This record gives sequence, structure tokens and C-alpha cells, in this order.
Amino acid sequence: MRGLFALVLTLAQEDWPQARPTRLEITGSGLEQRATLVATNANLETLMRTLAERSGRVLEGPRPPDLAPALVTVELIDRPLTQVLEYVLGSVGLDYELSPSTLRLLRAPEEQPAAEELLARSMATYLRAASLFPQAPEQERARLDQGRVELLRGNSEAALFHFTSLIDTHPRSPLVPDAQLAAADLLASLERYEEAHTLYLRVTELPAQDPRRGQARLGLARCQMELSNPSFTVLMLRRLERDSPSEDPREKGQRLLLLARALERSALPVEALEALDELERLGAPLELQVEAMQVRALALERLEYVPAAGRAWMVVARETRGAAAGAAYRRAAEIALAQGEPLSVLFIEKELSQRGAEVAAVDLGPLVFDARLALGLSVDWSAADPGRQAQAARRAAQLDPAAARPIWEALLSRGEALAPELRLEAARSLAQLLIDSEGLDAALSVLAGVRALDPDDNDRLAGELCQRAREFERAAQAFLGRY
Repeated sequence: MRGLFALVLTLAQEDWPQARPTRLEITGSGLEQRATLVATNANLETLMRTLAERSGRVLEGPRPPDLAPALVTVELIDRPLTQVLEYVLGSVGLDYELSPSTLRLLRAPEEQPAAEELLARSMATYLRAASLFPQAPEQERARLDQGRVELLRGNSEAALFHFTSLIDTHPRSPLVPDAQLAAADLLASLERYEEAHTLYLRVTELPAQDPRRGQARLGLARCQMELSNPSFTVLMLRRLERDSPSEDPREKGQRLLLLARALERSALPVEALEALDELERLGAPLELQVEAMQVRALALERLEYVPAAGRAWMVVARETRGAAAGAAYRRAAEIALAQGEPLSVLFIEKELSQRGAEVAAVDLGPLVFDARLALGLSVDWSAADPGRQAQAARRAAQLDPAAARPIWEALLSRGEALAPELRLEAARSLAQLLIDSEGLDAALSVLAGVRALDPDDNDRLAGELCQRAREFERAAQAFLGRY
């Protein structure tokens, strides 16, 4: 609660002893004004009116009975004016707005504003102060803070504008490395790695003992990996650890995670797993552990420990959100199907559906189709991918030709929407099945429907089917294209 650092009491006037003289001094101007305020049993409205006048402002806002009963005792020596107002008014449940010409008293909101509203207010205050005091030395810090506020609001381009504005307009400011580092991190998150690399490189020119230099070298290594130089990234990280070992668990965890990624991309999965084991012993934050599990899954796949990789992908799926979760679910399902575990694919589909709209864009349809087919469950042939449907028909024909018939029929029912080569394959396969179950006429009817796609081969097959049915006169006509 504002006012905790000042002795501010509020009581009815008759409960107080005789008030002593109030001391109020205002120094400075504009945003730099400071105040000394010492008062015992002072009327708050009178105190605020005097403070406004001496600071060159007019008092506005609530009037009695809001303020009349309020008596305060305070002792604040040479503090920023804004701090004095915050402590004194906060103790009686009031807020304020300060402009160059007015001091406006406000009733404090009953509920804390939402974070987005507070960030918007911050930006509005920064912009107003920048227009009123363009030459103030605080402008440099304000630019940096504006960029950070825009980052919190999710406005990446606006944040980048503020960071680069500080770099361009105040090139000698001690805050420029902070702005360069923040801009580089932002550019890297936007996958603009070459631009980020340039800014990181400038920060590495700082003295060796400056912690920002180590952060920039870590950023450089990350950019090198994303620019397809994972082996160079490994060398950079090992040199960084040798030159500037970090005792900060988070920074050390980031280094180990990036090292593991670079080793995995360099086709060194065993070394990558060793780095991940060290990261696990370190007790890294949860977000780093989730990223580490993703790298572990990739490394296990390289080592052909496929079942373990599938379990790792499921951990990633459950601990992430959005596209990352969807990609992890898909990879886990692909591994399960490849390992001959179609039932696991159906369990993954069910879990995915329970996540709702968060991962709605992920389509496991083809994998679920194959899994249901492998388990002998009903499938919707009309919704299946034609290529997968043809593969399923070919597999079924090898095991049970009769089971392949409905698949070929569903495939052929797509008509001209089906690729010509698949239409021909489906028709010819179906015709050879129908001659035994439905007779020669049914088989020839199917071939006649696709004759235009390949007359010679279709006529030859039609003639062979007629011969197989011992209809030799019809066979002679079929070889001539009449059937």
C-alpha cells in the first residue's frame, strides 16, 4: 500500500493535539521537482492546495466531505514530488494526476486495472512527458522503458522502433548496449537472425567484465546455429564457458540447452544427451526443461531409440501449447504407427481432441485412418487421402482380395477428381475382382468407364478377362475396343 514508507495517520480533528507549523519546500522544475514536507495533524485539502500553488499548479479534484475530515502527519525530506504525492494521498485512499499546470486529485479505483490497461497508461504517460520535456535527460531511459512496455503488450515492431530510436538518437548513452541487446533478442525471436547477429556483435565490444557481453556472445552463438552453422556454435559456446564461466543457474542452463541443440544438429546425439543430463542435474527452470525434452527426443531418434523418443515427444506435447504441442503430438503419433502400435495413435488423437481449440489446427486424420485400418475398425473412405487409400487397398489385396473391393470402389467413386493413374489402377483392380463375384459384364463396365485414359492397355485387359470367362467371341471384340 502506498504510504508504507511515511508516517501518515488519518483521524478526526478533535482526536489530535494542537497542530505544529507545517514545513513545505519545493525545488526544481518540471519532472525534476522535489519536495520536503513535514506536517503534524495537517488538513489534507489545505496541504494539497498549498503544495499545488508552490509547485506552480492549480488544485483540481474531490472536495469536502471527501477531504475535510482528513488530517495527516508526514515527514518526507527532499523526495521526488511524485513520491510525496503517492505516499500522502495513498494513505487516505486517493490517487492523483500531475501535469505541468494542474494537480488533480482522484478517488482510487475500487479494483486494480487490468495489466493491459496499466501498460497503455504507462505508454500514454511516457508520450506526454516526451512531448513536454523533449530535452530531459530521462528521455534515454524512457525510450528503453517504452520498448520494454511495448514488448509486454506484444507490439514487437513498436518495441523495436523504441530500441533503435535510442541507439540512433543517443549513440553515446550508457544505455545503448541495453537497447542493442534488447533489440537483438527481439530480432532473434522474430527469426531475423542476420540483423540480430549484427547487434549482438556490437555488444560484444564491451569490457570483458560487463555481464551484457556474455549475454551477447550467447546470442551470437544462437544466431550462428540458426544460420546453419551448428558446429561453429559448439565451438563458440565451449570458448564462452572457458573464458566466462557463469554461476547463474538460468544463464548456465541456457548455455547448456543451446549446446545440446547445436550438438544434435551437428549429428552428435550422444554428446547432446550428455549436455542435457548436465542441464537436468542443474535443476533448470521448467521452460528450459521442456525445450530440453524436445532436443532429447530428436537425439533419441538419431540413435534409433524410437520408443523412448515417442515418450519424450508426448512429454513435450503435454507441457507446451499451440503449434509446438500440435507438432509434438503428430510426431508421437507417427512414431507409434511406425512401431506397430496403432492403438496408441487413437489414444493420442483422443488426448489431442481434449485440448480443444488450442491445437485445433493439427490434423492427425491420415495417421488415425491408417491406425483404424490396422485395427480392423471402420473408416471413412471418402475422407481419406487418395494415395493412402490406394496403399490400403494394395495391402488388403495381398491379405484378402475381397476386403480390397470396397476400398477400390470408394476410390473409383471420386471420379475425375482422382488422378488418372489412380483411376486406372482402381478400375483395373476392381474389374479383376468383380469378374469372379459379379460376372464379366460388371467387370467390363468398369473398364469401359476409364477406357479413354489408356485405350490400348484397357482393351488388352478386357480381352483377357473375356478369355478368362471363356467368352472368346466377346474377347475378339474386346481386343478391338468394343465391350
